[in-house]
Amino acid sequence: MRNILYLSIVLLAVACTASKTTSSLPFEAADLANAKAKYPSATTETLVQGKALFENRCSACHGLPKPAKFERNTWNKIYSKMVLEAKLTTSEDELIQEYINGIILK
Repeated sequence: MRNILYLSIVLLAVACTASKTTSSLPFEAADLANAKAKYPSATTETLVQGKALFENRCSACHGLPKPAKFERNTWNKIYSKMVLEAKLTTSEDELIQEYINGIILK
């Protein structure tokens, strides 16, 4: 009986750890596939970096914008002006674009 209880606790702990690991991503696997369709070099790492840059750099001067509220063309016009205002590097711009156009603007 003790062995069954011990095994149950271990399995529960493993299950909880596994669910925390998969839920720590800021997007779903389908989102990664969508981003890869537009940006073949997209990886989980680059999308996480793009999300962090978007959240940190864009909210430094104003509230975090909601790109999904705009048509893609309208958002891209707004964003292109903000790239200059925020003085983003080419690399930062690419990571943010990959995140926004790959995950948010489906």
